[in-house]
Amino acid sequence: MQIKIVLKALTDNSLVRTEKIGSSNYYWSFPSDASVALKHRIDKLTLSAETLEHEVITLQNQMDLEEKQRIPSEKREEQLAILKQLETDLTETTKKLEIYSLTSPKAYKELVSKIEEKKAISNKMTDNINSMVSYLRKTSFVPLELIQAEFGFDDNDMEELV
Repeated sequence: MQIKIVLKALTDNSLVRTEKIGSSNYYWSFPSDASVALKHRIDKLTLSAETLEHEVITLQNQMDLEEKQRIPSEKREEQLAILKQLETDLTETTKKLEIYSLTSPKAYKELVSKIEEKKAISNKMTDNINSMVSYLRKTSFVPLELIQAEFGFDDNDMEELV
């Protein structure tokens, strides 16, 4: 049953040819079949690309012709001037918005949440260091001065830890 499925898929994709002779089906494939199919597909795509390029050129020429035939009017010129003014206003407003976005409540909340996160991490590290120093002092009776020298802590740093 599996062979039937595979042969059906290969014949559907034109990778294998089939012929019924009498009561049996014969399957075969020539090495050149794949290259011929690929060449046919390349030719078809090349023809399609040429057709599309021709269509682009035709539409470009049609657009140029329409622009030449356009009758200049004051109303259109006014609308173009308004459009240009609106575009410059939009760019200026966008620049101002970028400046003010740094002080927006949303940005402020994000900054506060980042600060709180960093504060929590630093408190955790401080607790870890404090636990390590305490462990070293209790288990190995290492003096505080030696711990300070070994780990590079100042007296100010150790005030919080002890």
